[in-house]
Amino acid sequence: MRFKRLSLVVATLTLVLILSGLLVYSNSEQEFEETSSCTAIAVSPEASADGSSMTTHTDDSGTDTFHVSMIPAADYEPGTMRPVLKNTDDGPFRQLRDILFSPGEIPQVAHTYAYTNASYSFQNEMQVGMGESTIGGQRDLRNSDGWFEVVELQRIALERASTAREAIQIMGS
Repeated sequence: MRFKRLSLVVATLTLVLILSGLLVYSNSEQEFEETSSCTAIAVSPEASADGSSMTTHTDDSGTDTFHVSMIPAADYEPGTMRPVLKNTDDGPFRQLRDILFSPGEIPQVAHTYAYTNASYSFQNEMQVGMGESTIGGQRDLRNSDGWFEVVELQRIALERASTAREAIQIMGS
């Protein structure tokens, strides 16, 4: 009797897991966008117990992997070009569902800083750190011809910025 109950429980749980997986897999792109949301949290020195400031964010994407890699500092010859990459939400630089490609190149700086890269890069050797909270925006305003996605803008800024102000200037110029 006990074995039959246990078998029934295991079979029921297995069925629930299979159906849950199929439900997640069958979500349309619109449903995925509506259920995929990131959260950003910032704490000022006045709000923390020890006077530290801190920030964090979640990456609630279903297409990213979360490998963490270190991108080393590098030096470049004058005239070197840096490819701009798209679909790069993973280390070293790719998403799971989309093909990595480069819409073009920008001039490379003489020296780039080392940084920690994950689905979104988050801090360089100069202690410049970033977090973000993506929103999809209106579909009719999306520009599929644009060169820069947020993850690539973050990487370029962390490669080149020694301060947060510099990172903002780099991403906005």
